[in-house]
Amino acid sequence: MDDMQRQALILVSHIYLTCGKVEKGIAILEGLREQLAADPYLPRALSFAYVRTRRYEDALREADIALARAADRRERRCSLLLKAQALWGLGRDAERRQVVAELLAEGGHE
Repeated sequence: MDDMQRQALILVSHIYLTCGKVEKGIAILEGLREQLAADPYLPRALSFAYVRTRRYEDALREADIALARAADRRERRCSLLLKAQALWGLGRDAERRQVVAELLAEGGHE
């Protein structure tokens, strides 16, 4: 699969995620996992999708991967927000508050 095909599949998955076909979006993203092993977008997109389907453990795992791959503050803040949502879903309030404090400490605009 070439880069254009991968990008097209990512676009299709995004369309599915935003149009309520979350399971189809997840299937595409999970299928791309090996090919995009270093991509920072993929784990963030999966974390978002897993939060939407209440798969909070999976969402937390992907948010942590996205944090490790974050290239800038914007990516880091997005990943922290997803991590906080996953922790909220798991009922892990103390950890969630810590992540929210970290998110707020990251600041606003770049």
